[in-house]
Amino acid sequence: MGKRKPELTLEQHDQLGLKLQKVRDQLVHIDAEITNNFTKKSKMPELSTKAFKAVEKLRSEFDEIMCTKYKHDKTINPEQLAYGRGNEDVS
Repeated sequence: MGKRKPELTLEQHDQLGLKLQKVRDQLVHIDAEITNNFTKKSKMPELSTKAFKAVEKLRSEFDEIMCTKYKHDKTINPEQLAYGRGNEDVS
C-alpha cells in the first residue's frame, strides 16, 4: 500500500490558487500575442491555446477540490479564496 501524501493547508491551497491565476492571466496575453503574430499554418497558435486551456482545466479542478474540501467549514468561504479574489500580487 502506498504512502499517503500530506494534504495542502488552507493557506497553501490559497497561495497555489493565486499562482495558478497569475499563470492563467499571463497565458491570456501570451496566447493573444502569438495568435496575432503567427499564421494559422504555424503550430504556435494551436499550442498556445492548448497551454491556456490546460491551465484553465487545472484551475477548475483545483477550485473544485478546494470547494469540496472546505464546504462544511462555516468559517471558510472557499469561493472567496484563490479563484474568487481576482488579480492579486503573488510574487
